[in-house]
Amino acid sequence: DWSSDVCSSDLENHAGRPEVAQALAGRTGSSLRKSPTVGIDFFYVAIPVRLPAPGSVLRLAVPATEVDERVNELRDAVLLATTLAFIPAVLLAAWFARRASGRLGGIIEFTKGLTEGNFSTRLPSTGRGELGILADRLNETSEKLQFMMDRIEAEHAELEKVESIRKDFVINVSHELRTPLASIQGYTETLLDGAIEQPGLAKKFLNIIRQNTERLTRLTADLLVLSRVELGQQTFKFAPHPVNRLLQDNFDSMLPLATQKKIALHLEPASESAAVVCDAEAVHQILTNLVENAIKYTTENGSVTLGAQPLGPEQVEFFVRDTGAGIPADDLNRLLDRKSTRLNSSHGYISYAVFC
Repeated sequence: DWSSDVCSSDLENHAGRPEVAQALAGRTGSSLRKSPTVGIDFFYVAIPVRLPAPGSVLRLAVPATEVDERVNELRDAVLLATTLAFIPAVLLAAWFARRASGRLGGIIEFTKGLTEGNFSTRLPSTGRGELGILADRLNETSEKLQFMMDRIEAEHAELEKVESIRKDFVINVSHELRTPLASIQGYTETLLDGAIEQPGLAKKFLNIIRQNTERLTRLTADLLVLSRVELGQQTFKFAPHPVNRLLQDNFDSMLPLATQKKIALHLEPASESAAVVCDAEAVHQILTNLVENAIKYTTENGSVTLGAQPLGPEQVEFFVRDTGAGIPADDLNRLLDRKSTRLNSSHGYISYAVFC
């Protein structure tokens, strides 16, 4: 055993020391105690050795202060290493938390926009994960809501259009019906008041009543057809028909009305071989409306022309022209609401056309 500045003759036998006794028993011994020789705490470690002779012991004594210093240095090194390793983890966790918080904030703003009716925006794609799946589902929901809102707006616009058409139709029908009804009522009352006793006058009044009755019949037929069309209940029977036969039938039916108003009704037939596939009643109704309208707004001694001409290899244009004043340019954009005719106003006459 070594102790500084102490003679070996003055050293006591250390065989009884705890660490030495453990080493003599064949184990590594250790002990922390104050040295009686130098008066300070030492940390003793003893191990059994075979040299210089069996049963020998090697003991190391280190001042406890040095051990404490080494332990403190080791503790500081471990703490520093732990701190250096922990800081990146904290920063990475903070970055992930901030990123997740930002995505959550975006999702919250997006859902707020949905509640306010903003369905056009979309969340950015964030890949997989719970937040990514949530963003995809919210985008799908927004797309479905946008589709539904577009359909609702389209249906609402269509309903408004139908309602506007209905109102215009009611106004127009009321106006159109008022004139023949008033005429029928007036001439009937005149006959009842005594005019029926005058044969010539009575016959004239009865003819006027008959004409207005026929007009009411046509208006009623138009009303029924229009109602079926707007309700989607109108059915068409398509079949081949000669063009000139369609023209002649309409010409014959409208000639009395034109003659009564002293308007010349002309016919411009197509070629004899011209034929179209159509619903004959529907075409007759369209041409009747056009010719009647032309006669109505053409002044006395004017003319109305009904005819047809080829329009390409597979189409025929039926047309009605009159010498009326024409339609004001400001009203032309309202003439296609029914989408059944094309109307143009130029050179002092009005041209109506329907294609088959």
